[in-house]
Amino acid sequence: MIKNNIWFYNNDDWIKATLNHTINDNYIVNYQDKTLTINKKFVHIRNHDDIDTSDNLIDIPHLNEPSILNGISIRYINDTIYTYTGNILIAVNPFKFIDISVIK
Repeated sequence: MIKNNIWFYNNDDWIKATLNHTINDNYIVNYQDKTLTINKKFVHIRNHDDIDTSDNLIDIPHLNEPSILNGISIRYINDTIYTYTGNILIAVNPFKFIDISVIK
């Protein structure tokens, strides 16, 4: 039996769940003590939270929309608001003061 951590899209939100098995184009998932059938186009593989908060999002193994949103959300909660995607800097809350030393 497959036991993978996944995201599935429901009601305009990405939700954490566990994949049990597949049937044709559907995934059977466990979510809050329920078993649901979800079309595979609404499912992405989920990283562990500590991986999603990598300093450079390019380094995470499963780079997808819910993983990026999860990583940015966790970084915001922890006040580690800056991260990168390749050479692109992402600032989660640019209006919060953070002491950044300037190299001259």
